Amino acid sequence: MKISIYKMAVAAVAAAVLGACDKGVSAPDTVRTLTVVCPVTKTTVEYEGSDVSHLVWNEKDTVAYVTSCAGDVVKLAEVKSNTFQAVLPSSASSSDRLFVVYPCGKNEGKTLEELTASILPEVTQKVLEPFEGRTYPMLAAVPVPPAGTNTVSMAYDLPAAVLRFRVSAEGRPAKIPVRSLELSANEPLGGVFKASTASEDGFQFTAGETSKTVLLEGPDDSLATGEKGLYVYAVVPRSNYTSFTVKVVTDSLSYTFADGKMDLTRSDRSLYRIELDLSKVQGEAPDPNAGTVFKPVVSMDELNQNSRYLIVAEKDELSYYLAAPDNLYSTSSKPNGVTQAVKSRTVQHSDGSIERTEELMKFIIALEPGTVEENTFAIRFVGAGENTCNYACAPGAASLPVNNGFFMNPSPTTDSEEQGYWAFSMNGGNVVVRSRKTATQRFRFVVDHNEFRPCRDNAEDYDYTVRELKFLRLQ
Repeated sequence: MKISIYKMAVAAVAAAVLGACDKGVSAPDTVRTLTVVCPVTKTTVEYEGSDVSHLVWNEKDTVAYVTSCAGDVVKLAEVKSNTFQAVLPSSASSSDRLFVVYPCGKNEGKTLEELTASILPEVTQKVLEPFEGRTYPMLAAVPVPPAGTNTVSMAYDLPAAVLRFRVSAEGRPAKIPVRSLELSANEPLGGVFKASTASEDGFQFTAGETSKTVLLEGPDDSLATGEKGLYVYAVVPRSNYTSFTVKVVTDSLSYTFADGKMDLTRSDRSLYRIELDLSKVQGEAPDPNAGTVFKPVVSMDELNQNSRYLIVAEKDELSYYLAAPDNLYSTSSKPNGVTQAVKSRTVQHSDGSIERTEELMKFIIALEPGTVEENTFAIRFVGAGENTCNYACAPGAASLPVNNGFFMNPSPTTDSEEQGYWAFSMNGGNVVVRSRKTATQRFRFVVDHNEFRPCRDNAEDYDYTVRELKFLRLQ
Protein backbone atom coordinates (compact mmCIF):
# COMPACT_ATOMS: atom_id res chain seq x y z
CA MET A 1 0.00 0.00 0.00
CA LYS A 2 1.51 3.33 -1.07
CA ILE A 3 0.85 6.75 0.44
CA SER A 4 2.04 9.68 -1.65
CA ILE A 5 3.44 12.75 -0.01
CA TYR A 6 0.74 15.16 1.15
CA LYS A 7 -2.68 13.78 2.09
CA MET A 8 -3.77 10.47 3.58
CA ALA A 9 -7.22 8.88 3.50
CA VAL A 10 -8.38 5.69 5.19
CA ALA A 11 -10.44 2.73 3.95
CA ALA A 12 -13.81 1.86 5.50
CA VAL A 13 -15.03 -1.72 5.19
CA ALA A 14 -18.50 -3.05 4.18
CA ALA A 15 -19.19 -6.80 4.42
CA ALA A 16 -21.89 -8.85 2.66
CA VAL A 17 -22.79 -12.10 4.43
CA LEU A 18 -23.67 -15.27 2.54
CA GLY A 19 -25.26 -18.44 4.05
CA ALA A 20 -24.92 -17.52 7.77
CA CYS A 21 -26.55 -19.08 10.81
CA ASP A 22 -26.60 -18.30 14.54
CA LYS A 23 -24.87 -20.49 17.08
CA GLY A 24 -27.10 -23.13 18.56
CA VAL A 25 -29.12 -23.52 15.34
CA SER A 26 -28.66 -26.68 13.31
CA ALA A 27 -26.68 -25.92 10.15
CA PRO A 28 -24.60 -27.73 7.56
CA ASP A 29 -20.92 -28.11 8.43
CA THR A 30 -19.74 -25.36 6.04
CA VAL A 31 -18.00 -21.99 6.23
CA ARG A 32 -19.35 -18.52 5.77
CA THR A 33 -17.89 -16.43 2.96
CA LEU A 34 -17.85 -12.63 3.26
CA THR A 35 -17.21 -10.27 0.39
CA VAL A 36 -15.52 -7.31 2.07
CA VAL A 37 -15.74 -4.03 0.18
CA CYS A 38 -13.12 -1.33 0.95
CA PRO A 39 -14.02 2.12 -0.41
CA VAL A 40 -11.84 5.13 0.47
CA THR A 41 -14.11 7.31 2.56
CA LYS A 42 -12.24 9.19 5.29
CA THR A 43 -9.83 12.11 4.94
CA THR A 44 -7.21 12.57 7.66
CA VAL A 45 -4.83 15.18 6.23
CA GLU A 46 -5.61 18.41 4.41
CA TYR A 47 -4.55 19.44 0.95
CA GLU A 48 -1.11 21.01 0.66
CA GLY A 49 -0.66 23.16 -2.41
CA SER A 50 -1.82 21.30 -5.51
CA ASP A 51 -0.78 17.86 -4.28
CA VAL A 52 -3.23 15.31 -2.92
CA SER A 53 -2.34 12.04 -1.22
CA HIS A 54 -4.63 9.11 -0.58
CA LEU A 55 -4.31 5.84 1.23
CA VAL A 56 -5.48 3.45 -1.47
CA TRP A 57 -5.48 -0.31 -1.96
CA ASN A 58 -2.89 -1.48 -4.46
CA GLU A 59 -2.57 -4.79 -6.24
CA LYS A 60 -1.21 -7.56 -4.01
CA ASP A 61 -2.09 -5.71 -0.78
CA THR A 62 -3.02 -8.37 1.78
CA VAL A 63 -4.92 -8.19 5.06
CA ALA A 64 -5.02 -10.68 7.93
CA TYR A 65 -8.33 -11.56 9.59
CA VAL A 66 -9.76 -13.89 12.21
CA THR A 67 -12.94 -14.22 14.30
CA SER A 68 -13.35 -14.75 18.02
CA CYS A 69 -14.89 -18.18 17.30
CA ALA A 70 -13.15 -20.94 19.27
CA GLY A 71 -10.56 -22.73 17.14
CA ASP A 72 -10.46 -20.13 14.36
CA VAL A 73 -7.03 -19.17 13.01
CA VAL A 74 -5.77 -16.16 11.08
CA LYS A 75 -6.21 -16.25 7.31
CA LEU A 76 -4.92 -13.89 4.64
CA ALA A 77 -6.92 -12.20 1.90
CA GLU A 78 -5.66 -10.24 -1.07
CA VAL A 79 -7.42 -6.98 -1.87
CA LYS A 80 -8.60 -6.80 -5.48
CA SER A 81 -10.65 -3.94 -6.92
CA ASN A 82 -11.24 -2.69 -3.37
CA THR A 83 -12.63 -6.04 -2.17
CA PHE A 84 -11.41 -9.23 -0.58
CA GLN A 85 -13.00 -12.57 0.25
CA ALA A 86 -13.06 -13.61 3.92
CA VAL A 87 -13.85 -17.18 4.97
CA LEU A 88 -15.32 -17.50 8.48
CA PRO A 89 -16.34 -20.55 10.53
CA SER A 90 -19.96 -21.59 9.95
CA SER A 91 -20.56 -21.12 13.67
CA ALA A 92 -19.76 -17.38 13.55
CA SER A 93 -22.70 -15.32 14.84
CA SER A 94 -23.50 -11.86 16.13
CA SER A 95 -21.96 -12.76 19.50
CA ASP A 96 -18.57 -13.04 17.79
CA ARG A 97 -16.30 -10.33 16.43
CA LEU A 98 -14.31 -10.09 13.22
CA PHE A 99 -10.74 -8.72 13.56
CA VAL A 100 -8.75 -7.35 10.58
CA VAL A 101 -5.19 -5.96 10.52
CA TYR A 102 -3.09 -4.39 7.80
CA PRO A 103 -0.33 -5.07 6.90
CA CYS A 104 -0.79 -8.82 7.28
CA GLY A 105 2.67 -9.37 8.81
CA LYS A 106 3.49 -12.88 9.97
CA ASN A 107 0.04 -13.60 11.38
CA GLU A 108 -1.17 -16.38 9.10
CA GLY A 109 -2.15 -19.54 11.02
CA LYS A 110 -2.04 -17.87 14.42
CA THR A 111 -4.88 -17.62 16.91
CA LEU A 112 -6.79 -14.48 17.80
CA GLU A 113 -4.69 -14.09 20.95
CA GLU A 114 -1.55 -14.10 18.76
CA LEU A 115 -2.81 -11.58 16.18
CA THR A 116 -0.56 -8.49 16.20
CA ALA A 117 0.36 -5.37 14.23
CA SER A 118 3.63 -3.56 14.94
CA ILE A 119 5.19 -0.12 14.72
CA LEU A 120 8.78 -1.08 13.98
CA PRO A 121 11.78 0.51 15.77
CA GLU A 122 13.91 0.33 12.60
CA VAL A 123 12.88 0.63 8.96
CA THR A 124 14.66 1.07 5.63
CA GLN A 125 13.40 3.68 3.17
CA LYS A 126 14.29 3.82 -0.51
CA VAL A 127 15.28 7.37 -1.34
CA LEU A 128 13.00 9.57 -3.47
CA GLU A 129 10.12 7.04 -3.41
CA PRO A 130 6.67 7.82 -1.94
CA PHE A 131 5.85 6.78 1.59
CA GLU A 132 5.52 3.01 1.84
CA GLY A 133 2.05 2.34 3.24
CA ARG A 134 2.98 -1.19 4.29
CA THR A 135 4.75 0.30 7.31
CA TYR A 136 1.52 1.93 8.52
CA PRO A 137 -0.72 -0.29 10.71
CA MET A 138 -4.52 -0.21 10.44
CA LEU A 139 -6.82 -2.15 12.76
CA ALA A 140 -10.52 -3.04 12.74
CA ALA A 141 -12.89 -5.11 14.87
CA VAL A 142 -16.72 -5.36 14.55
CA PRO A 143 -19.44 -7.82 15.53
CA VAL A 144 -20.11 -10.53 12.99
CA PRO A 145 -23.50 -9.74 11.39
CA PRO A 146 -26.39 -12.07 12.28
CA ALA A 147 -27.94 -14.50 9.87
CA GLY A 148 -30.03 -12.73 7.26
CA THR A 149 -27.96 -9.54 7.36
CA ASN A 150 -25.70 -9.11 4.38
CA THR A 151 -24.01 -5.76 5.03
CA VAL A 152 -21.83 -4.47 7.82
CA SER A 153 -19.69 -1.33 8.10
CA MET A 154 -16.22 -1.56 9.61
CA ALA A 155 -13.92 1.45 9.77
CA TYR A 156 -10.22 1.04 10.39
CA ASP A 157 -8.65 2.55 13.47
CA LEU A 158 -5.45 4.51 12.74
CA PRO A 159 -3.23 4.07 15.82
CA ALA A 160 -0.11 5.66 14.32
CA ALA A 161 1.06 8.99 12.97
CA VAL A 162 3.40 9.57 10.03
CA LEU A 163 6.20 12.11 10.48
CA ARG A 164 7.46 13.51 7.19
CA PHE A 165 10.88 15.12 7.66
CA ARG A 166 12.21 17.40 4.95
CA VAL A 167 16.00 17.60 5.14
CA SER A 168 17.39 20.83 3.71
CA ALA A 169 20.26 23.30 4.12
CA GLU A 170 19.53 27.02 4.27
CA GLY A 171 16.03 26.24 3.07
CA ARG A 172 17.29 24.44 -0.06
CA PRO A 173 17.80 20.73 -0.76
CA ALA A 174 20.76 19.37 1.20
CA LYS A 175 23.83 18.74 -0.95
CA ILE A 176 25.42 16.16 1.35
CA PRO A 177 24.36 12.51 1.43
CA VAL A 178 22.04 11.72 4.33
CA ARG A 179 22.34 8.12 5.51
CA SER A 180 19.82 7.86 8.32
CA LEU A 181 17.60 9.62 10.84
CA GLU A 182 17.76 8.57 14.49
CA LEU A 183 14.77 9.52 16.65
CA SER A 184 14.43 9.41 20.42
CA ALA A 185 11.88 10.60 22.96
CA ASN A 186 10.64 10.04 26.50
CA GLU A 187 7.58 8.29 25.05
CA PRO A 188 7.62 5.02 23.03
CA LEU A 189 8.37 5.29 19.32
CA GLY A 190 7.55 1.65 18.65
CA GLY A 191 5.30 -1.03 19.99
CA VAL A 192 2.86 -3.86 19.30
CA PHE A 193 -0.93 -3.90 19.00
CA LYS A 194 -2.52 -7.17 20.17
CA ALA A 195 -6.07 -8.30 19.50
CA SER A 196 -8.26 -8.27 22.61
CA THR A 197 -11.87 -9.35 23.11
CA ALA A 198 -11.93 -7.28 26.30
CA SER A 199 -11.01 -4.02 24.58
CA GLU A 200 -13.80 -1.90 23.13
CA ASP A 201 -11.88 -1.16 19.93
CA GLY A 202 -10.56 -4.73 19.76
CA PHE A 203 -6.83 -4.05 20.31
CA GLN A 204 -4.46 -3.17 23.14
CA PHE A 205 -1.11 -1.42 22.75
CA THR A 206 2.10 -2.64 24.35
CA ALA A 207 4.71 0.12 24.35
CA GLY A 208 8.12 -0.72 22.93
CA GLU A 209 11.22 1.23 21.90
CA THR A 210 11.90 4.84 22.89
CA SER A 211 14.35 5.19 19.99
CA LYS A 212 13.87 4.66 16.28
CA THR A 213 16.11 4.59 13.21
CA VAL A 214 15.18 5.21 9.59
CA LEU A 215 17.90 3.93 7.27
CA LEU A 216 18.08 5.32 3.74
CA GLU A 217 18.89 3.32 0.64
CA GLY A 218 19.80 4.95 -2.66
CA PRO A 219 22.16 4.46 -5.60
CA ASP A 220 25.40 6.44 -5.71
CA ASP A 221 24.94 10.08 -4.66
CA SER A 222 21.12 10.21 -4.88
CA LEU A 223 20.67 10.27 -1.10
CA ALA A 224 20.38 14.05 -1.02
CA THR A 225 18.70 14.89 -4.32
CA GLY A 226 15.20 15.96 -5.27
CA GLU A 227 13.69 19.28 -6.23
CA LYS A 228 12.02 19.81 -2.85
CA GLY A 229 14.76 18.28 -0.73
CA LEU A 230 14.99 14.87 0.85
CA TYR A 231 11.85 13.45 2.49
CA VAL A 232 12.24 10.88 5.27
CA TYR A 233 9.19 9.19 6.79
CA ALA A 234 8.78 7.71 10.26
CA VAL A 235 5.72 5.91 11.64
CA VAL A 236 5.22 6.44 15.39
CA PRO A 237 2.42 5.81 17.90
CA ARG A 238 -0.04 8.66 18.43
CA SER A 239 1.17 10.37 21.59
CA ASN A 240 2.01 13.69 23.19
CA TYR A 241 5.80 13.64 22.84
CA THR A 242 8.30 15.46 25.05
CA SER A 243 12.09 15.76 24.66
CA PHE A 244 11.77 14.59 21.08
CA THR A 245 15.19 14.49 19.40
CA VAL A 246 16.14 13.87 15.77
CA LYS A 247 19.72 13.19 14.68
CA VAL A 248 20.45 13.46 10.95
CA VAL A 249 23.44 11.25 10.12
CA THR A 250 25.43 12.05 6.98
CA ASP A 251 28.64 10.60 5.59
CA SER A 252 30.81 13.01 7.54
CA LEU A 253 28.75 14.76 10.23
CA SER A 254 25.66 14.30 12.37
CA TYR A 255 23.19 17.12 13.10
CA THR A 256 21.06 16.98 16.27
CA PHE A 257 17.68 18.70 16.66
CA ALA A 258 16.97 18.32 20.38
CA ASP A 259 14.20 18.73 22.97
CA GLY A 260 11.22 19.05 20.64
CA LYS A 261 7.59 18.69 21.74
CA MET A 262 4.80 17.30 19.56
CA ASP A 263 1.16 16.46 20.18
CA LEU A 264 0.21 13.75 17.67
CA THR A 265 -3.06 12.71 19.32
CA ARG A 266 -5.51 14.31 16.88
CA SER A 267 -7.71 11.54 15.51
CA ASP A 268 -8.49 13.48 12.31
CA ARG A 269 -4.86 13.89 11.28
CA SER A 270 -2.21 11.30 10.45
CA LEU A 271 0.57 13.16 8.61
CA TYR A 272 2.81 15.75 10.28
CA ARG A 273 5.42 17.77 8.39
CA ILE A 274 8.72 18.69 10.05
CA GLU A 275 11.49 20.84 8.57
CA LEU A 276 15.11 19.91 9.37
CA ASP A 277 17.40 22.70 8.16
CA LEU A 278 20.96 21.49 8.68
CA SER A 279 22.32 25.05 8.49
CA LYS A 280 20.56 25.88 11.77
CA VAL A 281 22.43 23.39 13.97
CA GLN A 282 26.10 22.61 14.49
CA GLY A 283 27.26 19.41 12.81
CA GLU A 284 29.50 17.09 14.77
CA ALA A 285 31.80 14.35 13.55
CA PRO A 286 30.41 10.96 14.65
CA ASP A 287 32.48 8.48 16.61
CA PRO A 288 34.18 6.54 13.79
CA ASN A 289 34.34 3.39 15.93
CA ALA A 290 30.70 3.39 17.03
CA GLY A 291 29.22 1.39 14.15
CA THR A 292 27.94 -2.17 14.39
CA VAL A 293 28.36 -3.40 10.82
CA PHE A 294 30.84 -3.02 7.97
CA LYS A 295 29.04 -2.35 4.67
CA PRO A 296 30.56 -2.24 1.16
CA VAL A 297 31.39 1.23 -0.14
CA VAL A 298 29.44 1.84 -3.37
CA SER A 299 30.26 5.49 -4.12
CA MET A 300 33.07 7.99 -3.65
CA ASP A 301 30.80 9.97 -1.30
CA GLU A 302 31.31 7.29 1.34
CA LEU A 303 35.08 7.85 1.54
CA ASN A 304 35.99 10.43 4.18
CA GLN A 305 38.29 11.05 7.12
CA ASN A 306 35.55 10.59 9.74
CA SER A 307 34.81 6.92 9.05
CA ARG A 308 36.63 3.65 9.57
CA TYR A 309 37.08 0.94 6.93
CA LEU A 310 38.31 -2.53 6.14
CA ILE A 311 40.25 -3.16 2.93
CA VAL A 312 39.19 -6.55 1.62
CA ALA A 313 39.28 -8.84 -1.39
CA GLU A 314 36.52 -11.42 -1.78
CA LYS A 315 37.69 -15.01 -1.42
CA ASP A 316 34.28 -16.62 -1.93
CA GLU A 317 30.65 -15.91 -1.06
CA LEU A 318 31.27 -16.41 2.64
CA SER A 319 34.69 -14.91 3.30
CA TYR A 320 37.09 -12.08 2.63
CA TYR A 321 40.80 -11.52 2.79
CA LEU A 322 41.56 -8.48 4.97
CA ALA A 323 44.53 -6.16 4.60
CA ALA A 324 46.75 -5.65 7.62
CA PRO A 325 50.34 -4.42 8.04
CA ASP A 326 52.86 -7.14 8.75
CA ASN A 327 53.80 -5.42 12.03
CA LEU A 328 50.22 -5.72 13.35
CA TYR A 329 51.25 -8.14 16.10
CA SER A 330 54.72 -6.68 16.68
CA THR A 331 56.20 -3.47 18.03
CA SER A 332 58.79 -3.40 15.26
CA SER A 333 58.45 -1.23 12.17
CA LYS A 334 59.28 -2.48 8.71
CA PRO A 335 59.36 0.34 6.16
CA ASN A 336 59.25 -2.14 3.27
CA GLY A 337 56.78 -4.48 4.89
CA VAL A 338 53.73 -5.75 3.00
CA THR A 339 50.20 -6.26 4.18
CA GLN A 340 49.10 -9.75 4.93
CA ALA A 341 45.98 -11.58 3.86
CA VAL A 342 43.72 -12.77 6.66
CA LYS A 343 40.63 -14.86 5.99
CA SER A 344 37.40 -13.73 7.62
CA ARG A 345 34.52 -16.12 8.29
CA THR A 346 32.22 -13.51 9.80
CA VAL A 347 30.13 -12.60 6.77
CA GLN A 348 26.55 -12.30 7.98
CA HIS A 349 24.55 -10.63 5.21
CA SER A 350 23.69 -11.22 1.58
CA ASP A 351 24.68 -7.65 0.65
CA GLY A 352 28.31 -8.38 1.49
CA SER A 353 28.35 -6.61 4.85
CA ILE A 354 29.81 -8.17 7.98
CA GLU A 355 29.07 -7.70 11.65
CA ARG A 356 31.62 -5.79 13.67
CA THR A 357 33.79 -7.87 15.99
CA GLU A 358 36.71 -6.90 18.18
CA GLU A 359 38.94 -9.09 16.02
CA LEU A 360 37.96 -7.15 12.89
CA MET A 361 38.71 -3.86 14.63
CA LYS A 362 42.39 -4.85 14.57
CA PHE A 363 42.32 -4.39 10.80
CA ILE A 364 40.52 -1.06 10.49
CA ILE A 365 42.01 1.79 8.48
CA ALA A 366 41.45 5.55 8.33
CA LEU A 367 41.67 7.78 5.25
CA GLU A 368 43.29 11.19 5.32
CA PRO A 369 42.19 13.32 2.32
CA GLY A 370 44.82 15.05 0.23
CA THR A 371 44.63 18.77 -0.44
CA VAL A 372 46.55 18.98 -3.71
CA GLU A 373 44.46 16.63 -5.81
CA GLU A 374 40.78 15.65 -5.50
CA ASN A 375 39.92 12.10 -4.42
CA THR A 376 43.36 11.35 -3.02
CA PHE A 377 43.88 9.77 0.39
CA ALA A 378 46.65 8.54 2.65
CA ILE A 379 45.92 5.06 4.03
CA ARG A 380 46.59 4.55 7.73
CA PHE A 381 46.18 1.25 9.57
CA VAL A 382 44.48 2.40 12.78
CA GLY A 383 44.21 -1.14 14.09
CA ALA A 384 47.99 -1.46 14.11
CA GLY A 385 48.05 0.48 17.37
CA GLU A 386 50.88 2.86 18.20
CA ASN A 387 53.37 1.59 15.63
CA THR A 388 55.09 4.51 13.93
CA CYS A 389 55.08 2.98 10.45
CA ASN A 390 51.39 2.25 9.86
CA TYR A 391 50.84 4.22 6.63
CA ALA A 392 50.70 2.09 3.45
CA CYS A 393 52.44 4.42 1.02
CA ALA A 394 52.51 3.97 -2.75
CA PRO A 395 55.59 2.49 -4.43
CA GLY A 396 57.98 4.37 -6.61
CA ALA A 397 59.10 3.16 -10.06
CA ALA A 398 59.10 -0.65 -10.22
CA SER A 399 60.70 -2.88 -12.84
CA LEU A 400 58.63 -5.97 -12.04
CA PRO A 401 54.91 -6.51 -12.77
CA VAL A 402 54.30 -7.12 -9.08
CA ASN A 403 56.28 -4.94 -6.74
CA ASN A 404 57.72 -6.34 -3.51
CA GLY A 405 55.40 -4.30 -1.35
CA PHE A 406 54.42 -0.98 0.11
CA PHE A 407 56.52 1.54 1.91
CA MET A 408 55.22 1.36 5.49
CA ASN A 409 56.01 4.87 6.67
CA PRO A 410 55.03 7.42 9.32
CA SER A 411 52.45 10.04 8.34
CA PRO A 412 53.35 12.15 5.29
CA THR A 413 53.91 15.76 6.23
CA THR A 414 52.26 17.03 3.05
CA ASP A 415 50.39 15.44 0.17
CA SER A 416 52.89 16.89 -2.26
CA GLU A 417 54.84 13.78 -1.25
CA GLU A 418 53.21 11.71 -3.97
CA GLN A 419 54.10 8.35 -2.49
CA GLY A 420 52.14 9.11 0.67
CA TYR A 421 48.83 9.61 -1.12
CA TRP A 422 46.87 7.37 -3.46
CA ALA A 423 44.35 8.32 -6.17
CA PHE A 424 40.91 6.77 -5.53
CA SER A 425 38.09 6.06 -7.99
CA MET A 426 35.19 3.61 -8.50
CA ASN A 427 34.88 0.95 -11.19
CA GLY A 428 32.06 -1.58 -11.35
CA GLY A 429 31.24 -1.25 -7.66
CA ASN A 430 34.87 -1.66 -6.58
CA VAL A 431 37.19 0.97 -5.13
CA VAL A 432 40.21 1.46 -7.41
CA VAL A 433 43.38 2.72 -5.69
CA ARG A 434 46.24 3.88 -7.95
CA SER A 435 49.72 5.12 -7.21
CA ARG A 436 50.21 8.81 -7.97
CA LYS A 437 53.92 8.17 -8.50
CA THR A 438 53.57 5.29 -10.96
CA ALA A 439 50.23 5.55 -12.73
CA THR A 440 50.21 1.97 -14.04
CA GLN A 441 50.35 0.48 -10.55
CA ARG A 442 47.26 -0.36 -8.51
CA PHE A 443 46.61 -1.57 -5.00
CA ARG A 444 45.32 -5.16 -5.39
CA PHE A 445 45.21 -8.55 -3.76
CA VAL A 446 47.68 -10.99 -5.38
CA VAL A 447 46.26 -14.49 -4.96
CA ASP A 448 49.50 -16.25 -5.98
CA HIS A 449 51.34 -14.66 -3.06
CA ASN A 450 48.39 -14.43 -0.64
CA GLU A 451 49.21 -10.75 -0.13
CA PHE A 452 47.87 -7.28 -0.79
CA ARG A 453 50.42 -5.57 -3.06
CA PRO A 454 50.81 -2.77 -5.54
CA CYS A 455 50.88 -4.34 -9.00
CA ARG A 456 50.78 -3.31 -12.63
CA ASP A 457 47.56 -3.33 -14.63
CA ASN A 458 48.94 -6.12 -16.84
CA ALA A 459 49.98 -8.34 -13.95
CA GLU A 460 47.68 -11.12 -15.19
CA ASP A 461 49.90 -11.46 -18.28
CA TYR A 462 52.66 -12.65 -16.02
CA ASP A 463 50.57 -15.43 -14.44
CA TYR A 464 49.67 -13.45 -11.35
CA THR A 465 46.05 -13.80 -10.31
CA VAL A 466 44.83 -10.51 -8.83
CA ARG A 467 41.57 -9.44 -7.25
CA GLU A 468 40.04 -6.01 -6.93
CA LEU A 469 39.70 -4.20 -3.64
CA LYS A 470 36.51 -3.58 -1.74
CA PHE A 471 36.27 -1.06 1.05
CA LEU A 472 33.82 -1.83 3.87
CA ARG A 473 32.72 1.14 5.94
CA LEU A 474 31.88 0.81 9.64
CA GLN A 475 28.41 2.24 10.30
